[in-house]
Amino acid sequence: MNKSQQKYILVIRSLAFGVVAFLWYLSIIWSADGFSINDPELRWIGIGLALSVTVVQLVFNRGSANPTIFLVGLAAYIYGFATNFIGISKVIGLEFTTANFTQNAFGFIVSGLGVIALSLIVEAAPESFLLWALYPEEKTPGDFISSLFKGINLPNNRSRPGFNLDRSKERSNVPSFVPERSNVSFSPVEERVKQYYIQQTRKGSKPSYSDIVKNVRGVNSKSQVKPILDKLGLK
Repeated sequence: MNKSQQKYILVIRSLAFGVVAFLWYLSIIWSADGFSINDPELRWIGIGLALSVTVVQLVFNRGSANPTIFLVGLAAYIYGFATNFIGISKVIGLEFTTANFTQNAFGFIVSGLGVIALSLIVEAAPESFLLWALYPEEKTPGDFISSLFKGINLPNNRSRPGFNLDRSKERSNVPSFVPERSNVSFSPVEERVKQYYIQQTRKGSKPSYSDIVKNVRGVNSKSQVKPILDKLGLK
């Protein structure tokens, strides 16, 4: 990565932190409004719940294999979306009544879709943006969608702890490395290639040269790949 790319990433990361702070502020305020819509004196509870839900969502976004964390995290997003939806509707004065729909059906639908979209943005974006800003070099540092699918696939993922005590199948998918002698050392790039190769092999697919160039930082051409794999003892 050249200096221009590094500067670009630095600028984008800084902007991402700013966006995260702003969206979190809006999410907490609107969520508190939605919680206390019938009793303004309960607003402090709404703020406390919004902050707690944010922490739960951060944990959820790292893709834990714990079913409890998955279910609680999913519930946190549902709660956050619902209270934000109510809070935003309150702020813009949108009331979902039959009379309003009859009076201007098109405007009612467009306004409703806008509130739904904005609720999704302020609820789902901050945690994903924060994790990307903290871990920009990871292919999937953490986000709502990938964590959701990981949770949905938990019962079928027999390689995760807690679901299958027999790890022999997983071990059989891990490539063995010829140069495991103590006098052999690997460069940072070679270590990254090694880890990427292990990850992909565990998933059941052998990475191609193009995959390694695309996904491993420091590998810029296919001509670099073969010598590294030869040194690692991989074919």
